[in-house]
Amino acid sequence: MRNRLLITAVSLLACIYPASSHAMEPVQEDVLEISNAWVRGVPPVVGHTAAYMELMNPTEEEVVITAVYTAVAEHAEMHMMTMDNDRMTMRKVDEIRIPAGETFKLEPSGWHIMLIDLKGRLTAGDTVTLDLTFADGRHQGVSAVVKRMDMMAIDDEKGSHKGSHHGSMKGSHKGS
Repeated sequence: MRNRLLITAVSLLACIYPASSHAMEPVQEDVLEISNAWVRGVPPVVGHTAAYMELMNPTEEEVVITAVYTAVAEHAEMHMMTMDNDRMTMRKVDEIRIPAGETFKLEPSGWHIMLIDLKGRLTAGDTVTLDLTFADGRHQGVSAVVKRMDMMAIDDEKGSHKGSHHGSMKGSHKGS
């Protein structure tokens, strides 16, 4: 009788455990079509870098990215570069809005994802995984390859950053 109760209890736990652990995981769904994802290679002494990519919204509704996470850095933040009194400035933003049917480019000297306080060295060819969080609670993973500085110059010469279109964005300024 005692063994039967033990087996029943273990069976019930086995049924309950997967359901409860699954409910705690974020919902992963391909919300955007993401292409050309890459991370700027930096010397080992530099503690931060940036990630870039093209985000295409194939849906009929606006998509809003509200946060980014990566295991390779202590912090990941969405930033934008702007000209302010003949000076290039970088500002943290709260969200990136991508209108229905449009493409938004994260690129050098523009919008990007800052990876702050890197936890280790990023070598050309490494893959960095980023997790995008959307306003509706969904998540989407992105794999971005680390590129050497000289490879980025070659890409720029090919015109890979021409003709960018950006959706509307809402930002908050931290610092000046």
